[in-house]
Amino acid sequence: MNLDPFYGAPDGFESAAPGTVLRTREVQLAVLTVLPVHVRSWQLLYRTTDLFGQPTVAVTTVAVPEGADTSHSRPLVSHQFFYDSTSPACAPSYVLQQGGGLPALEGIHSATEYLELAASISQGYAVNVPDYEGVHGHLAVAEEPGYMILDSVRAAESFAPLGLDGANTPVALWGYSGGGMGSGWAAEMQPGYAPELNIKGVALGAPVSDVESLLHVNGSMFASLIGVGIASLRNAYPKFAATTERYLT
Repeated sequence: MNLDPFYGAPDGFESAAPGTVLRTREVQLAVLTVLPVHVRSWQLLYRTTDLFGQPTVAVTTVAVPEGADTSHSRPLVSHQFFYDSTSPACAPSYVLQQGGGLPALEGIHSATEYLELAASISQGYAVNVPDYEGVHGHLAVAEEPGYMILDSVRAAESFAPLGLDGANTPVALWGYSGGGMGSGWAAEMQPGYAPELNIKGVALGAPVSDVESLLHVNGSMFASLIGVGIASLRNAYPKFAATTERYLT
């Protein structure tokens, strides 16, 4: 669990509608948590839904170009980072902000993803970077990433400093690896869960549609993903945990 009190769910949050912003703070974004990025940026704690359909909270990082005229609406690009980790300290909201995160572990991924953010920012778009694994670091679970991504878009659209046009805002989803999986869930679930959102397009890179297919990395430099995936599924699903307790040492 995160120790930062910003991530804690406030009392009574369950009664709020999905996507409701519960807490905000302005942050300084930085490449490798050190080199400042010249954007206006905030983090939003919002109400969302977990993999069992129960109320929970998540955090997203939102930004607009520095000096942007927010009196005029702009498109929103939701970037789902490839943070394939069960540690909340590896979440985008940690590794994007100056002085936060684990640069030794997550520096390559955050620096690479900043290139994608720069491409969106250079077009004048607003960007949304949700912690779609939630506060518990759920990797490769079903449905939950879709809820958290769609609700992060709702939260961003309602956050006045971004100057967006609410549900009329044109939205694109962009993700690679775990981010591709999350973006895929969001695209599949949007018509039923968040039909009001104006999703214009989705770009998925290396989404894993069959989690069992990840087992082919056994014996390679990526073999640790198997352990990470098992750990995540064990934390998320009680029946999976019981099975691993029975068969694994």
